[in-house]
Amino acid sequence: MSDIRVFIAFDFSEDIYSALDRITIDLKKQLEGLPIRWVPIHNIHLTIKFLGNIPSNELDKLNNLLFEISNTIPSFKISLFGSGTFPSYQRPRVIWIGLKSPPALEEFQRQLEERTSSQGFQAEKRKFSPHITIGRVAKNAPKMEITEIGRRLENFKIGLIGTDCLSQVHIYQSDLKPDGPVYKKLYTASLFKENRN
Repeated sequence: MSDIRVFIAFDFSEDIYSALDRITIDLKKQLEGLPIRWVPIHNIHLTIKFLGNIPSNELDKLNNLLFEISNTIPSFKISLFGSGTFPSYQRPRVIWIGLKSPPALEEFQRQLEERTSSQGFQAEKRKFSPHITIGRVAKNAPKMEITEIGRRLENFKIGLIGTDCLSQVHIYQSDLKPDGPVYKKLYTASLFKENRN
């Protein structure tokens, strides 16, 4: 029995990916020459839970949980706007795009966290903070360059990027390669539509 590295996430529409691509191109110009690893556009997701390495024979149990939760949560709209860094502009490590979402997303995440934890999967210690990671500052970046990245990002203002309807959630396998992770979609569950007959 082998382990697989998995996470659960929503994808976006092609319109949103195109808008994120334009934003990222602008940011790359603003931050040219600085030590940042940019996330390839189609590797960008709204991650709901990272499970890490799990035994491959646990995947069916995870699929069933996701199916059951998805049947209780309606599809919902989100808006992408603004940007920022974690943990702060003074010490930027992660570059993110902001996200405004309805209570349905938090309810989905809450149910998923409760159900996976009760089934023996690792619990998430951090509070859920919906965002989209688009870049990471290199771990060995000099302090002067880290400060400069934060200064430029603090002055880079992004308004509304777009809105999207999220109706499907996926289990992804993540294979870590020397030039970055490769993602493979393993399972998809559809949220129910409130207006269906």
